[in-house]
Amino acid sequence: MPANIIPMYLMGIRPLDPGFAKVIIQPQISTLEHAAIKFPTIRGPIELKIKYVNKSLTYEITLPANMQAEVVFPCKRINIGSGYHIINET
Repeated sequence: MPANIIPMYLMGIRPLDPGFAKVIIQPQISTLEHAAIKFPTIRGPIELKIKYVNKSLTYEITLPANMQAEVVFPCKRINIGSGYHIINET
């Protein structure tokens, strides 16, 4: 479905467990310098802001309650829980 291309492939937000209990966030922004999305789920919205400045990639992620995420950077992979997170890859 065309409406899912941006959240699922460009921004890389996909469910890993039923009901969005766990998601993967693996953006493929190519040469974009920044991107943002508020993606609705059954548990609440996922907010993701991506900034690429001076060869440094920063993700600002807000996950709703009772959700976990596996966040994938080009060179690392981390797990986070619900709440607001700022993650840098330098």
